[in-house]
Amino acid sequence: AQGQAKGRKSPPKRPMNAATLVESSLRDRGLRFGTDGTVKALYSYATQSHERVNAQEARPGDLVFFDTSRSGNQCGGHVGLVQGFAPGGALRFRERRDGEERSSVADPLRPGQRRDEDGRVVNTFIRPRKPNDPPGTRYYAGQMVCAVVRVTP
Repeated sequence: AQGQAKGRKSPPKRPMNAATLVESSLRDRGLRFGTDGTVKALYSYATQSHERVNAQEARPGDLVFFDTSRSGNQCGGHVGLVQGFAPGGALRFRERRDGEERSSVADPLRPGQRRDEDGRVVNTFIRPRKPNDPPGTRYYAGQMVCAVVRVTP
């Protein structure tokens, strides 16, 4: 290809998903690490190399991980970048899901609540409702927050 050194190929482009969105942000901050591009690998790296913090202590740039499994015991199914707190105290985060970048909210203190008394969304749907879902299926971000990690260079 034009502009490349002879005999060298460009690395294949990975599709932009939740993990690549977050990894790109971390690399822009100067962090160097390797994963296979999955949220599970990013979760493993983040929790082994950086500090976990309480969701109420989250700061912009922290990583928020979600357990999207049916069983509710597999942290690292989805990830977002903390942006701060929304009015009313819900955690605001940036994520990539269903091919789109989104600004979403999660409130672990009100996990089963969709809106607050003022009508503000306090929990974004992470999983769509389906007619055959078993009782107890979790849908809201606040129900699935399982870790917040402060990643520092």
